[in-house]
Amino acid sequence: MSAQKFTLFSSVVCPWAQRARVAIAETGLKAETVEIDLTRPRDPWYLEINPYGQVPALKVEGEDFVILESNIVAKYIAELHPEAGLIVADPKERAQSDFLIHQFSNRVHSVFFKFIHTLDKVKRNELEADFLKQLHDFTRFLEKASQSTGKGPFIHGAKFTFADLSLAPLVSRYFLAERLHPDYKFPNRKSHPELSRFFDWQDAVLARPSVISTTEDKDVLTELSKKYLH
Repeated sequence: MSAQKFTLFSSVVCPWAQRARVAIAETGLKAETVEIDLTRPRDPWYLEINPYGQVPALKVEGEDFVILESNIVAKYIAELHPEAGLIVADPKERAQSDFLIHQFSNRVHSVFFKFIHTLDKVKRNELEADFLKQLHDFTRFLEKASQSTGKGPFIHGAKFTFADLSLAPLVSRYFLAERLHPDYKFPNRKSHPELSRFFDWQDAVLARPSVISTTEDKDVLTELSKKYLH
């Protein structure tokens, strides 16, 4: 497997593509990275690789084999290097990981994305309340997971695993709420002590070297996010 050559089509500003880049940083996979400019229409050559024009895409060189979709790409990389320990062995814990990834991505983060890009004050207040509710629900699931996996800081105790990798790029953008809306204060330990398990997890994930090294400059991400305000 080590003799294979890989090309990762990515974008430094894309949180979904960052999943693959964190996986590469954690495993040491040797891959050439090709930057795709997401601000312009995709070139025909890239649409031949990924008809959807999205990133990431991982191409196995010398084979007619391209892997698409961020979690699938990242998990493939993690499974190529089991020694990195990103994939938990227990089927029950893997199911738990998959659920937490789904819960956070499709509930917490989807509401957060709408919230930070909404200019209408009334609608934004509604989304803010929904985001906080979803964050409380996710924290309860994290607390329950800790009962079987051991105390944090990560989802599966002391070990950084695929679930942390998958969600790290999302929470690494939560600073944007205050950047885009200076009148808003993101929840913290003092204002919401009941979310302490979430904050423990978030702090540990954001301090991970693989996450730090693959997260784009905050000013760059802020300017990009301003384009989505509506």
